[in-house]
Amino acid sequence: MINFKTTTTEINQNTDELLSRLTWQIHSTNNLLFPKTNTFTADTTRPLIGKLEVDKNKFDITRLRPILQTFLPQIFASGQLKNHNGKTIVTIKYRLGLFSFAFFLFIFYATASSILKILTTSATAEMYVDVFMFIIIFPVTGIILAFWEINKTKDKIFNILDIEN
Repeated sequence: MINFKTTTTEINQNTDELLSRLTWQIHSTNNLLFPKTNTFTADTTRPLIGKLEVDKNKFDITRLRPILQTFLPQIFASGQLKNHNGKTIVTIKYRLGLFSFAFFLFIFYATASSILKILTTSATAEMYVDVFMFIIIFPVTGIILAFWEINKTKDKIFNILDIEN
């Protein structure tokens, strides 16, 4: 998948300490594609759900969201912790979930087809409404919601790892 944002931060904390914080905050699962199927028995006091590989200093997580917020794009965060000169370098890559990515592809397909429809036929008043919806409202709203979710996920991870933004 396409990475939307990558953050790299250098902090003065030990890698083991950061991993122990993540261990307490992540509900472990092997099924990141359908995390809602695992949340029926998940510990809902933990804000994140995902996989933590302590031996490789890696994690793949997503935020645990309430059922009423499932219309928002799902964001996955893949992180790597590396020791370097007594400091820890935290690299986190954010990407859309599979269903969110498919939904965005549909929106951009509808946008392209609306533009082609206008260019190939004589425009009517109803067509301008379609074009306005598919060219301006849906893509812009989707991108704003995606980056809003990325920032919420980033803030949640940074709060857990005690990293300043």
